[in-house]
Amino acid sequence: MGSGAMVADTPSEEWANIIATNLTSAFYAAQAQVPALLERGGGTLAFTGSFIGHTATLPGMGAYAAAKNGLIGLVQSLAVEYGSQGIRANALLPGGTLTAAAMAATTNPDTEAFIPRPHAGLLYTSHAADEQRSGDHRC
Repeated sequence: MGSGAMVADTPSEEWANIIATNLTSAFYAAQAQVPALLERGGGTLAFTGSFIGHTATLPGMGAYAAAKNGLIGLVQSLAVEYGSQGIRANALLPGGTLTAAAMAATTNPDTEAFIPRPHAGLLYTSHAADEQRSGDHRC
């Protein structure tokens, strides 16, 4: 999730690492899996997103928010491009969870205060094939 630095203070290397870990890796996974799913006649791609970057963000999480929002865009693109061929693309968006890793990942007091609050988990699912048939384009 990063060091907790504000966007203007985030080192370029940290930005690149967070984007690679949370977005680029999903791109490579999709590239590797789509041909196999097409060969089987369809299936599901499931990714772990975050409410960060979709419904909210926290101070010091600019790179993480950008990566996770980018992941949602990737999932939407996969659903539109391959939905008619039987491939579903889904992103699970869990809420904040108080873990040792979450607390260690930030030094920002605003973020630390936010993590223990309860959040409703969100599920973002895109079923492009159904949307294309019905004309309904919901998220």
